Amino acid sequence: ASSLPVDIIGTGTLAFHTDAGVPDFDAMDHLRMVDLHVAVWAANNEVPMRIIHRSRDWLTEFEDVGEERIWQQTQEDRKLQQNMLEVLQRIQLWNRGSCSTFSMRNGPLHAVNGWHHRELPPQLVLDDVENWPCVIDSPLVTIYIPAYNVEEYIAESIESALAQDYPHIEVCVHDDGSTDGTLQVIKALAEQHPTIRFSSAENAGIGAASNRAINLGTGELILQLDGDDILDASAASTLVNAAKAGAVVAYGNFRRIDPDGAFIDDGWEEPRFSRERLLRSMIVHHPRLFRRDAWESIGGHSEDLTNAVDYDLFLRLSEVGSFNHVRSILYSYRILESSTSRSKQEIQTENTYKVVRNSLSRQQKSGWSIYVPNVSHPRRFVWIDTRFTNLELK
Repeated sequence: ASSLPVDIIGTGTLAFHTDAGVPDFDAMDHLRMVDLHVAVWAANNEVPMRIIHRSRDWLTEFEDVGEERIWQQTQEDRKLQQNMLEVLQRIQLWNRGSCSTFSMRNGPLHAVNGWHHRELPPQLVLDDVENWPCVIDSPLVTIYIPAYNVEEYIAESIESALAQDYPHIEVCVHDDGSTDGTLQVIKALAEQHPTIRFSSAENAGIGAASNRAINLGTGELILQLDGDDILDASAASTLVNAAKAGAVVAYGNFRRIDPDGAFIDDGWEEPRFSRERLLRSMIVHHPRLFRRDAWESIGGHSEDLTNAVDYDLFLRLSEVGSFNHVRSILYSYRILESSTSRSKQEIQTENTYKVVRNSLSRQQKSGWSIYVPNVSHPRRFVWIDTRFTNLELK
C-alpha cells in the first residue's frame, strides 16, 4: 500500500519492526502520551514513520467515549497541554523526509531539512551563547524596586523584600518623581530598616528608575520587584539556587491578585524557556533574578523606551547567556488599571516590534520581518522570510 511520511502516529494504529530499535520506555515520563514519546524517539534516532492509506471504515471505534479520550481532555486541561508540548520539544531536529520519491537538495526550500526550532523559520538559526562561571557562594542579592505613585502598596512591597528567608539581601528603592506620598512611605521604612537604600529624582521613566535603583546596591545577583507587587518569602533563595550553575537569568512563576490583594488566579506561564520562543513574545515572567556582571555587560536597562523595557532587557540578556525557569509560584502580581502592560497598547505594540527587530539586528540576522496573522492580536506575531511573501508585514 502507498504511504506518506509523518511526524506522529496515533498509538492505536502503531506498529514497528524491532530491527529499527525499541523506544526507551523509561523516558516515557508522562502518562497517556505514548504516541508523542514514540515520535520523540523516532525523530531523535532518525527512524522514519509512515502512515498507510486505508478506507475510513477499516477500524471500528467506541460510539461513546465521553470525556475519557485524551484529545477531549486536552481542550480544557492546561497542564496536560503543557506536558504534551514539553514532550514534543525534546525533538532535537524535525527530520521528516519528502512526501514523494524526490527531495529538495538545493534551492531555498532545502533549508526545511535542517529546521532546528519550529518557533522560527528554517534558516533563522540563533548562534550559541557563552558559558558564564558559577555564582560565588552566598552571593549578595540586590532586590531593587522602581517606584512611581504606589503610596498604597509600596510598604507591603518593601516588607515582602525584607521578609526573604535568604539572609544575604539588600533592598534598593528609587522613587521616580512620585506625586503622591510614595517617597514619604519609603523614608519612614528606611529609618526602621538599615538594609534599605533609597533615592529620588524627577520622573525619568521605568528604565532610568530601574538603573538608579540597581546602582544603589552592590549585589552579585539582582532581583526585580515592582512597587505594587509582593515577593514570596522563598523567592530569593529559590532563584539564587537556580542561578548557581552559571545561568545569567533565573525566573519563576506568579499569581495574580486584585488591588486589595485578593487572589485572582495563577498567572500564565510558558513551561519551557527557549531563545527562539522569546523572540516571539515576552515569556520571562515575574519573579526575575539576573547577574550583575551580565547586566553591566549589556549596558543595563534601556532609558530610551517608554515601555517594553523588561522585554528589551531579557532579550539582550538572552543573547549573552542561558536562562533557568523555575516552575514554582514565587510572586504576587497586582492587576491595576494603571499597569503599563494594560494601558497605552499601541505604544506597547510598537515598542515590542522595535525590541525584537533590534535583537535580530544585534545578532546579525537580516532578511526577516514581522507578520501579524490576526490584527485583533497585534503582539501575536511570527517571523517571515521577506524573500518569499507578498503579505503585509510590520
